[in-house]
Amino acid sequence: MTDLDGDSVPNTVYTKKLEARRNSPEVQSFKERVNTFLRDVGASEELVYRLRCDLSKKIDMPFYGEPKVRPGNMSLSVVEIAKEYVLLLIRYGDEAFSEELLSWLTKQQGQTFRRIHRLSQKQKERKRKIKSGVYEHPVPVNYSKLKLLEYIEKKNADNALRYIEYMSANIPQVFLTTEEDSLVNRISKDSMPEGWNWETDSPFERYIRAGIPEDVYK
Repeated sequence: MTDLDGDSVPNTVYTKKLEARRNSPEVQSFKERVNTFLRDVGASEELVYRLRCDLSKKIDMPFYGEPKVRPGNMSLSVVEIAKEYVLLLIRYGDEAFSEELLSWLTKQQGQTFRRIHRLSQKQKERKRKIKSGVYEHPVPVNYSKLKLLEYIEKKNADNALRYIEYMSANIPQVFLTTEEDSLVNRISKDSMPEGWNWETDSPFERYIRAGIPEDVYK
């Protein structure tokens, strides 16, 4: 295990560092802003519960370890939750808060904005066979975060919702070998190639340019 600077440390030391970060004035202040946001936009019980769960996935997250009461009327799909998050941020109209919240909401595998990406049985089987490698998003999560922020700041709800639909329908998670992942990262690691357009171009553009065989990702 590594610490926040990438150095190898015992688990107990790592845990204490994450706990210290969660209890820091910066993270606690963000937690209060999240609660204010949820209150001011009149978020439903389900969205309050979902958002707090999304911000509980790791020890350094603001709502980690806090008891949460699951509402009895849970009805929204993962895609619908992602859409509601974006609509609430557009309504709230605080660009700095939107950027900070989306950064927190795109950190961990189990969070809503990562779960909307399909994970097929084929990719699960590929992982079992290859073992050494990584699950990867053909369109990087960081690119999607910045694209959604662009639409939120412009209050362009239509494009934001279409992009979420696009992510859920067209951008699966793909298991790449270490070598394949290295080839893709040489093309672009956290963004898409210059000039790429999600409405007209292939979501696998990085893979195509890296020479990854089509049967790996389709």
